[in-house]
Amino acid sequence: MTRNPAVEPPKVGNTLAELRQSRALSLDELSRLAGVSKSMLSQIERNQANPTVAVVWRLANALGVPLGQLLDGERPALPAITTVAGHATPSLRSPDGKCELRILGPIELAGQFEWYELTVQPGGRLESQAHEPGSREHLTVLGD
Repeated sequence: MTRNPAVEPPKVGNTLAELRQSRALSLDELSRLAGVSKSMLSQIERNQANPTVAVVWRLANALGVPLGQLLDGERPALPAITTVAGHATPSLRSPDGKCELRILGPIELAGQFEWYELTVQPGGRLESQAHEPGSREHLTVLGD
């Protein structure tokens, strides 16, 4: 039988251990706070036991974190800052060549948040499709 990682339960062990240690709690102290046995906590932290939702809920409450933080903790964090070289930034030119639109936002945020740098030469005009209903647009104009 082949394992499908998409259906594997989340491993909360490392996240649980990090949260417990960051709060300077011993296994015994967290056990008392959460109402979960010390041996069960040890097994969970070593990823040798798969806790029930009720146990994860108790642990999250005892640690003061949202339930999802324990369940999603094993996912790799996205980098906080991404650097892209100027030549690698996608850009579009208007048909008359007097407008250049540089796409500054990451592609994974397209449709949620998008930001651009638009350079317009005198007489330039840029036409585009309308935004989705409920969209907001913010504009900063810099000039010489």
